[in-house]
Amino acid sequence: MKKLRLALCILLSAALLGSSTYGLGTAYAVSEEQTAQTAPEGSAEHQEKETEDKTVKRDQARADVRRRERVRTLCVNHQKTLENKLKAFTGSADKSYERLTEIFDKVLVLKEKNSMHVEDYETLLPGVVANQAKAKEAIADLHAVANDIDCSHPETSVQLSQAKEAAARARDALKTYKSSLKTLIGAIHNTLEKNMGTH
Repeated sequence: MKKLRLALCILLSAALLGSSTYGLGTAYAVSEEQTAQTAPEGSAEHQEKETEDKTVKRDQARADVRRRERVRTLCVNHQKTLENKLKAFTGSADKSYERLTEIFDKVLVLKEKNSMHVEDYETLLPGVVANQAKAKEAIADLHAVANDIDCSHPETSVQLSQAKEAAARARDALKTYKSSLKTLIGAIHNTLEKNMGTH
């Protein structure tokens, strides 16, 4: 996960550095435009300002193209590593989900088999079921985004950003699912201890 995050951060940093340069250029172009409006249209000063504006706009467009190419080149150079990391992370997320669901199923069977009355069970169970569904959805979204990364795409940085966000959502959803399941197991464990103490 750390290597995936590092690879995504490197690529996003390259994209963001380029876009911040572009943003400064845009601000410069706006201030130049405002200055040009104060000069009379036919004057040499006005023509000079127009030439400067065109130069700034051309430089901005070139910088944007170079930034996109840098991100694409980085992506191509690291695509195999990136694909392996995403594949490993999605595989790990799938395994975690399956393991948690297996435990959840066993907990339900245990509760029904022993006909236990568990305190707060009716409140805790819907929470676990809802978190299970959210985790499943987040993992499906991660698979969709991970499979769509294409370094030849002009919006590579957007795709990488979406993959990073999807990975974080899947991780958080699995943590929430696990936490709610632990709470339910704790309630059942407390009931078992009480029942054993009364016998």
